[in-house]
Amino acid sequence: VMVSGALDGAPVVLVNVYAPNWDDTSFIQKTMAEIPDIATHRLIMGGDFNCVQDPTTDRSNPRTGKTSNMARELSHYMEQMGAVDPWRFAHPGEKEFSFFSPVHNVYTRIDFFVVGKTVLPEIDKVEYSAIVISDHAPHYMDVRLETGRAQRPKWRLDGALLADKAFSERIAQAIAEYTEINQNGEVSPSTFWEALKAVLRGEIIAYKAQRDREERVARQKLVDSILEVDHKYSEAPTVELLAERKEL
Repeated sequence: VMVSGALDGAPVVLVNVYAPNWDDTSFIQKTMAEIPDIATHRLIMGGDFNCVQDPTTDRSNPRTGKTSNMARELSHYMEQMGAVDPWRFAHPGEKEFSFFSPVHNVYTRIDFFVVGKTVLPEIDKVEYSAIVISDHAPHYMDVRLETGRAQRPKWRLDGALLADKAFSERIAQAIAEYTEINQNGEVSPSTFWEALKAVLRGEIIAYKAQRDREERVARQKLVDSILEVDHKYSEAPTVELLAERKEL
């Protein structure tokens, strides 16, 4: 997928890649040849390249692999375009992995970003998370483009909250308390309704913020546990660690 346009006035070309899982240099050649506006736009490309750039640092067992023709072709084009892998640029020599193959019992880093060097100063953070939902690790990159300030989006109710029993009980209680205090004949129906909406919005925002915070803490605890086991297993694989990983 390739999209060329402007984000708040900044010219950007976004490219999402899912490369074949065989050594196909023609895929790299065709993909690079079709990227539009490469001379005038910021390049941000990312995805599953299905190749290891450097077997020494991007595989948990370097002895089981060699640099593929597709990886060499990608490096060639990156050099020609003045592009880099921002995670590797920030972490030279370090090991982090994005995919685990149970068949080969090896971790690899085959998911990454490729950006033009002009984008590097605008990157705030680039990191990998744990392999949890799929067999690949999420790869995050925060980019702060030098653009105008975007407007804050309008608040909307998260419909998923309606299936939350605790949320429904809290809102019902808030409505009951508000009604008991304000439905006394001294407040007009329109004022009563408008004020109630403001009160409920505050309750909803407070509840969702608390729930999101609790979910974030629980999710991060799980991610940290998985990362710890993955790192141990990549350095010294054991049956016990594999069993612990499956339980997580």
